[in-house]
Amino acid sequence: MNLFGFFRVSKKRDSHSLHYNDQDITNNLGDDDAMSNINGGTWNSALYRVPLPGTSSVVVVKKLQNRSGSPVDASLDNRCQSEVNLLGSIHHDNIIGLADCLRTNNFIVLIYNHKENGSLHRWLHPDLPQLAAQGLVLDWPTRRNIAIGTVEGLCYLHHGRNHPIVHHNINSASILLDTSLNPKIAGFDFARINLAGPDQPVPISELTAANMFGYTAPG
Repeated sequence: MNLFGFFRVSKKRDSHSLHYNDQDITNNLGDDDAMSNINGGTWNSALYRVPLPGTSSVVVVKKLQNRSGSPVDASLDNRCQSEVNLLGSIHHDNIIGLADCLRTNNFIVLIYNHKENGSLHRWLHPDLPQLAAQGLVLDWPTRRNIAIGTVEGLCYLHHGRNHPIVHHNINSASILLDTSLNPKIAGFDFARINLAGPDQPVPISELTAANMFGYTAPG
């Protein structure tokens, strides 16, 4: 099983506090266990919550493979490498962290730091049974903190880098909350790097599959 070389060199494993081996991840990716599935033309991606054996830690894993069932090819390699390059270079308290990336002959998995409180969407809709039963609500100071943190994350994407990143899909489902209800921007499936600069629209030439990055927030 090979890891993308760029990831190892450019970003120390953000999962330094997580302890697992490859089998801990790949053995928990059964088709029936997926939280969601996305068809992306010639490839499929599925999202999983994977508990790490012997710990209380959970990671979110995205599995990508060719729809035809054929081995990983250059196209899928390049798509995943683009996401690794992007998220591996982002270091901000309000943006989801990419922890690791593993490759087999038949699929690639991207491993993200799991945020214990799920998406903002589930908190804004307390009719969900698990929240209603616990009486969990967001008070106004917490909502203000979430709004400020989200804006700070977006400001970093737009102005804190040489080339701005345009998210294209900010909504309550793409904002995750950690243990302290601090926001983490996720949902980078439609994100683009704007090579034209911060004051220019994203050129049509940049709207390509090679510039698609993706972590879709769990509900």
